[in-house]
Amino acid sequence: MTLPEGLSISEAEFAVDGSDLVLTFPDGSKVTVENYYEQAQPPQLASADGANLSGDMVVQLTGTPDSANTSSIQQFADAASGTQVIGGTDGAPIGTVKTLTGEVWVTRADGTRVQLQAGDQVFQGDSIETGPEGAIGVLLADETTFSMGEASQMVLDEMVYDPATQNGSLNVSVVQGVFTFVSGQVAKTDPDAMKIDTPVATIGIRGTQVGIEIPPAGEGDMQVILMEEADGFVGEVVIENNAGQVVMNQGGDFVSIPSYDSQASQRGIMSDDDIVERHATTLKHLPVEDTDGDRTSGNHFGLQEDIEQGTNQDQGQQDDQPTAEELADTETAAGGNQDETQQPTPELDAQSDEPSAEDLNNLDTQAGGQQGFQEDFTDVTTEVDPFAPDPQDTGLGTGSGTGNTGATDRQDGAGDSGKDDDAGTQEEFIGDGASVIAGDVDGFEDGAISLPLTVNKVDASDTLSVTLTGIPEGSVLSSAAGTIAVTGTTAILTEAQLQGLAITPPENYSGSFNIGVSATTIEGGVISNATTGTISVDVTGVADVPTLTMSVGDEVSGAVPLNITATTPDTDGSETVTVTIGDIPVGATLNLGDGTTFTATDGNTSVTLSPDQLSGLSIVPVGEELFNLSVSATTTEADGDSLTLPTQTLSIDPNNLAEGATLDLGAASGDEDTAIALPITIDKADEGETAEITLSGIPEGATLSNANGPITVNEDGTVVLSEADLDGLQITPPANSDVDFDLGVSVVTKDGDSTSEPTTGTISVGVDGVADVPTLSVDSALSSVEDGGPIALDISSALTDTDGSETLSVTISDIPPGATVTLANGISFTASEDNTSLNLTPSQLQGLTVTPTPNSGDDFQLTVTATSTEANGDTATQTATIDVAVASQADAPTVDVGAASGLEDGGPIALNIDPQAAAEDINGEIVSVTITGVPEGATLSAGTFDTETGAWTVDAADVDGLTVSLPEDFDTDFSLQVSATAQETDPDTGEITTATSDPVALDVSVIAQADAPATVVDAVSGLEDGGAIPLTIDATTAAEDINGEITGFTISDIPVGAILNLPGGFAFTATEGNTSFDLTPAQVEGLSISLPENFDTDFALSVTATASETDPETGEVTTATSDPVALDVSVIAQADAPTVDVDAASGLEDGGPIALNIDPQAAAEDINGEIVS
Repeated sequence: MTLPEGLSISEAEFAVDGSDLVLTFPDGSKVTVENYYEQAQPPQLASADGANLSGDMVVQLTGTPDSANTSSIQQFADAASGTQVIGGTDGAPIGTVKTLTGEVWVTRADGTRVQLQAGDQVFQGDSIETGPEGAIGVLLADETTFSMGEASQMVLDEMVYDPATQNGSLNVSVVQGVFTFVSGQVAKTDPDAMKIDTPVATIGIRGTQVGIEIPPAGEGDMQVILMEEADGFVGEVVIENNAGQVVMNQGGDFVSIPSYDSQASQRGIMSDDDIVERHATTLKHLPVEDTDGDRTSGNHFGLQEDIEQGTNQDQGQQDDQPTAEELADTETAAGGNQDETQQPTPELDAQSDEPSAEDLNNLDTQAGGQQGFQEDFTDVTTEVDPFAPDPQDTGLGTGSGTGNTGATDRQDGAGDSGKDDDAGTQEEFIGDGASVIAGDVDGFEDGAISLPLTVNKVDASDTLSVTLTGIPEGSVLSSAAGTIAVTGTTAILTEAQLQGLAITPPENYSGSFNIGVSATTIEGGVISNATTGTISVDVTGVADVPTLTMSVGDEVSGAVPLNITATTPDTDGSETVTVTIGDIPVGATLNLGDGTTFTATDGNTSVTLSPDQLSGLSIVPVGEELFNLSVSATTTEADGDSLTLPTQTLSIDPNNLAEGATLDLGAASGDEDTAIALPITIDKADEGETAEITLSGIPEGATLSNANGPITVNEDGTVVLSEADLDGLQITPPANSDVDFDLGVSVVTKDGDSTSEPTTGTISVGVDGVADVPTLSVDSALSSVEDGGPIALDISSALTDTDGSETLSVTISDIPPGATVTLANGISFTASEDNTSLNLTPSQLQGLTVTPTPNSGDDFQLTVTATSTEANGDTATQTATIDVAVASQADAPTVDVGAASGLEDGGPIALNIDPQAAAEDINGEIVSVTITGVPEGATLSAGTFDTETGAWTVDAADVDGLTVSLPEDFDTDFSLQVSATAQETDPDTGEITTATSDPVALDVSVIAQADAPATVVDAVSGLEDGGAIPLTIDATTAAEDINGEITGFTISDIPVGAILNLPGGFAFTATEGNTSFDLTPAQVEGLSISLPENFDTDFALSVTATASETDPETGEVTTATSDPVALDVSVIAQADAPTVDVDAASGLEDGGPIALNIDPQAAAEDINGEIVS
């Protein structure tokens, strides 16, 4: 839950209103969170400035609506003041208040509010608040200690501790202020057992001392500082919030955290002085003794002496007040003794478990009397600020006092008990009060000032307590009875200590301050209202006696140093100091420290100087006469008071001035890292004087020596030499430096107290650079396998000369041709026959790799040369070698095959396998080829067949000319799988490795071929002119080739005139030039031949059959015709009846014989017949 903009959690006052949470801010604005306490887990509160409070912390700060249950309220006696209070506790006490200053209040877990005193106990759930000038130190059960400064607030959330095992846990919440914690047994047993919740982070303390500062909102960030413990031990602090975690484990570590969502600052280191300045109050109040009086590990940084003295004195001032033992011995009204540990026995209504405030006021004591509970009971829900001024307190001003006196309370019957009119019946237990009369007072610095304070008790029988506040730190408060303890800026006085009351301000203090006065009276354990006033103190400054020291120095260049200092013991800045120098000879000149001069003239021979003008003061005399200066010092207060010391005399003798010397300086040069002679010669004007030679500008790291050995050089690069030191004087420049440099040379001579004016000169030293051998480191033995990828090169080199005058390069040579060196940025270099080296810079050596020549198993050696080059060109080298062992690995060959093809039944088919293509590895060789997928029944021309695997293995030598022979009539395309196996012998080790390529497909195309059919015919016979003769041709037998079919027959050599009779009534008659006829297979059935009339000659028909076949893959059709076969036809001749051809005959009668025209040939047309008669 986030608060409205402009409101900060750290500034809020928390209160409970029923089930609501009410937050009140300094400007009077309020924020109410309705039903906050009705939620099972009240929400976290956050504000825009980054502050953050968990729900648990809020509940601890406010209690809950039912936390005012008074059944848990117990009465206890305050051992320090004897007052009776009501304090709610939550179980057994977990700690004890060991130190306390000012007002410190605690809100118990049941909602009651109690003002704490030293010796009180604290309980789990307590919320502790310190006033504007309050501070407290607490020792917990496990010897954890903590202290709180002014205006601080914290809650003891939880403490669980088992003394037997020293185990437990400790959680506290801090809201605002300054704190110091020293962990005890819980944190030392378990490093995660102690935690501190803050508005911006959670802090885990692991066995150490830590300071925490949480300023008010808008005044800065929370700061956490890790401190050394008393014995110097430093533990660890873990700081966590939404932005992450920070761990501190060094003494003086500190961080700032602005908000719960912001990261902590970078860790800084805080000095002990700064720690003391920021945590002075908490360190003074940090308990450093345990319950047995033994020293704890807490480190108070030397501030405990003050608090110990204050505690002793405070103990003394309480002598007039009843102690716990005295209270125990006090007789009650019934005459008996009351044990201080006993509690009053309230007579409560049996029907009520929760006594009212009126019931509490009417509690009966064991003596039978009534005792009301007054000032120290405050319910947190009433929203009363215990540190706010009384609403009726108008302030005394100067010389007056205000407040409700006890007398007035009795007259009104009410008083100011915080219980309204209910206290009216308790008059004899209400304090009578007092009046305060205070006024202004003046005094002088460093003196006791009587304080005009009169306090009159209304009832002389009451015990008076007067609290003075605002006392300047360092002041001493005293009375007729002696010194009064002041704790911080507060002192508590008894009535007796008011007599002769005086204050001595801090040493050298001047100015004004106000002392607040608060007077209360105590009667019967009840404290009256406070009556307040103010004492105004004005302290007039008094000049302090100054301190004056002076002496005369050795004369330099005619000027005599005047070593004069004047100081005042008052260091608060209110005083000034001056020095007056008189009796200065006319014409003499003072050289002042501010660069100005004063020359004495007639009538003006003195001058007054400030401390700044005294620094480097000197006088230039006139003449050689002895003279005396008068010197005095004066301090002046800001108020005008002054004090002057008596005049002192300073004598100056200008005689016997030294005369000086001349310098002769030669040239100096040499090589780097070698001694270079310094030719220095001096010539004194007076050989009786002593010479001092000063060299300056000597480079850091350079060494000086002479004939007697090394000479020590001052840190500022100077050295003072005697004349004897010049013998063999030489300088060695800083290591590896070739930088030229100039030496300043100054010589003075001394004669007694007189020093001559210096003679100066310069030697220019030239240094010639010499290259230094660089460092070179390599991993000299590397190994890999052939084609195994890049090999990392571990090469490092550096210059031994680091003055910047040298450059470094690295060369890798003897790189095998084909090998590649690759840089980290991906740039690579591949060596060739003509270029086998690579130059690199030192930065390129990181991530360097070498990849051996592809397919090479040859070992090789790289040479690495580091070269340093001086600015002048001089070089120096360092060489190393790297042996690279490469184990040969056979490469899987790449098989090159070509598609093969052949004709069905066309004989062996050549397989195009290139065994050389697989032998590109320069160190490998093909040993065999493996072929699978050979069709069943087919054979290779070489190799062996494995019946189990179906693979043929062919030696590499037999691959060339390899063929495959297919079964008869095989016309199907197929694919062979061909792989090659190579082996390689390592040239260095002789080890043999093998590798087989992935199979490649070799496609074999078989071109289907039709088979010439076998034609089957039977011889036939017939009679001449006997009719058609059937022809017998077997078409089925001719078609036995399973892949082909008979497409036709051809009959030729048919006799001219013969007729082929085809089925269906078709016929073919042979003629001259056309004696052949093609038939389909179907036309062969029932075929016959009719011969010409009277044809009786046997003859043979020529018969061929034609078959066709279609390729199953390509669809190509081929044909084949059988060889012709003779179909013999036998014709049995038959004689034909001849036909006689005659012509009519005529003749003459008796003319003789008449010729008869009878043609006998006509009957002979039958070619095979003849006329016989």
